[in-house]
Amino acid sequence: MAEIKTICQNKEIERGLRFLLAGAGDWRFYVKYAKKDEKGGKYCMRAVFRNLHNGILIFGILLILGLWSGIIFKVHTERELEIDNAMRESANYARAFSEHIQRTVVNADQILLRLKYEYEKRGMETDLSAYKKGGFLWDATYLVLGIANENGDWVLSNQEPHLPVNLSDREHIYVHVAQDTGSLFIGKPVLGRTTGKWSINMTRRINHPDGSY
Repeated sequence: MAEIKTICQNKEIERGLRFLLAGAGDWRFYVKYAKKDEKGGKYCMRAVFRNLHNGILIFGILLILGLWSGIIFKVHTERELEIDNAMRESANYARAFSEHIQRTVVNADQILLRLKYEYEKRGMETDLSAYKKGGFLWDATYLVLGIANENGDWVLSNQEPHLPVNLSDREHIYVHVAQDTGSLFIGKPVLGRTTGKWSINMTRRINHPDGSY
């Protein structure tokens, strides 16, 4: 009310304005006092409107800033929550995929070890019927299972019919010629010559009774 005190020399007008601004009066009450000092009343009215206008403007700006701050905070919080959820789901998918790959490789190696043992004992008399479709060792996860001899010739397989080809130039075959690592070899993806499909080949070395390839 400092501005009103300066402009409104008429104490009755000033008191009327105070009642008005405090909500204790109405415009008719103010006009009653303003008529006694028309010039001072006009100045005081302008001062009141100016103060009210500034107050409403400041309040509006603060309200808008508050609303935008709340919206920005909400959007930021939701974004962080979505990122956390996405990262958590991605980690779960990656873990599940890794476990699936590990199981697939372990199962494949167990099958190869069994087949290696059978072939080293029986040679070409090894029966692969159990590994064919419908057999108790057949697994749809794996495209084809078979034996390549020391020359790289594909001599036995669970394919029907069996398609003999030479694979001596394939990495998953010639890698076993130099030495027996005693471990599973996992090759690069290649297009299968007998299946016509892209596959990742997993192989183990098979030895003669004297330990040679």
